[in-house]
Amino acid sequence: MDMNEDILYEYPLNETVRICLRLEYVFAQTAFHLDKQDYWHNQIVIDNIIDLINILDRPDFKNKITQELVIYKELFSQHIDQPEVEQAKLKTLLDRLNQNIDYLQSFMGKLHNRIEKVEFLANLRLRLAKTNTLCNFDSMMYHYWLHQSSERRNNDLKTWFGYFDDTRKVISLLLSLVRKSGSFEDLTAIQGYYERSLDPKKEHKLLRILTKPDCKAYPDFSVGKHRISINFYALNVEERSVQFKEDIEFKWALCD
Repeated sequence: MDMNEDILYEYPLNETVRICLRLEYVFAQTAFHLDKQDYWHNQIVIDNIIDLINILDRPDFKNKITQELVIYKELFSQHIDQPEVEQAKLKTLLDRLNQNIDYLQSFMGKLHNRIEKVEFLANLRLRLAKTNTLCNFDSMMYHYWLHQSSERRNNDLKTWFGYFDDTRKVISLLLSLVRKSGSFEDLTAIQGYYERSLDPKKEHKLLRILTKPDCKAYPDFSVGKHRISINFYALNVEERSVQFKEDIEFKWALCD
């Protein structure tokens, strides 16, 4: 992470995007730890894989992301043969949308069905649900597996994480489309506060905020049907944070 880069905050405005952002985060974290191939990193990967199974264990999630992709497909299909649109890129995007929609519509059951059948993980998932943390004494099978060769453990982990590959592609595409639907504009929070009215008839999906790396406060969001308000707070890790009382320049993108 580059400390000189602007700080990006993303706040989901509906449940589907919230779940997608959570999946994206856990996917990225798991991929990072998977490359380390040691005892402690392997345990984090196991925890994350079980977390992914739990996140995907929602009966309506697959249908909701399918509906979102269909909406984008219909939107972009309206630009076919329009001379001001680069048709080669549009065709590539529509092909990706069709491939992901076909995958979701042809997939039977929940998106974690294949990995849910791995008995080793099912056993650990059950124990984790009871204890919240997996220790070496919670499962002798798990303890034994952790003492196998790093090659054996890594092969297992890569196989299990690979079950999520197609779902990762779906989530990546959907979040990319959501993010590109909003453009950043320069704004100022007067004495650390900014507010904007919303059209209640329009469904917004994601709020993105950019602040400079040397910004002395962080944003806190309050979102309702008719408005969004942002309060900037000075960081205090020992006591309750207080609202920052100076003007703050930031960038804002509201994604539909």
